Amino acid sequence: MHKVVCKTLALFIILIFASAQTYEKSELFETFVIDAHKNAVWHNEKGMYYMSRTYVHAAAEEFKLAIRLAPNNASTAVYFNNLGEAYIKLFKFKMAIDCFQKSIDINPNSLLFYQNLVKAYKEKGVLKTAVDKYVDLAKQNPTNSKNWLILGLLYKELDQKEFATRSLKEFIKLEPGLFITKSVHRVLLDLKDEPDKW
Repeated sequence: MHKVVCKTLALFIILIFASAQTYEKSELFETFVIDAHKNAVWHNEKGMYYMSRTYVHAAAEEFKLAIRLAPNNASTAVYFNNLGEAYIKLFKFKMAIDCFQKSIDINPNSLLFYQNLVKAYKEKGVLKTAVDKYVDLAKQNPTNSKNWLILGLLYKELDQKEFATRSLKEFIKLEPGLFITKSVHRVLLDLKDEPDKW
């Protein structure tokens, strides 16, 4: 019996060494590269899934993870926007406003980010205060088109069509060739077609 065990053990050892020799060292110790961008996208999608299921706290955490994984990426603007929407649902309006402003700073060419910023101001109940702030900013720097766009959307939300139209036209005058300008033209058309609120 002892001979059989020794022969089996010897054969086993030979097989191990023979199979190990057919692999190169790099194949035995394969390295894996973690792609932060892909992981960020995955966490954002997971957050969107949680939002659709109304697990807003979990969604917010997923959006935060996405931002941490891709802090200096064009898609980070979307992650901040999604986090802002989660904060609105959690009644954390100041945090939502901060997120939407970061979205706009990263990608100023998405009308949705501006509209969500105005929505956060409205939900917080500070539309008129926000108007005063952006009027002052527009006076200090009349060539900053973002201020005019936000001001126009704030006025639109307050149903002050004349001021909204002037502000949005000022934005269009400053930024005639931007992609977002087409969307702003549509907002102006909607202002003309909207019946007065009584």
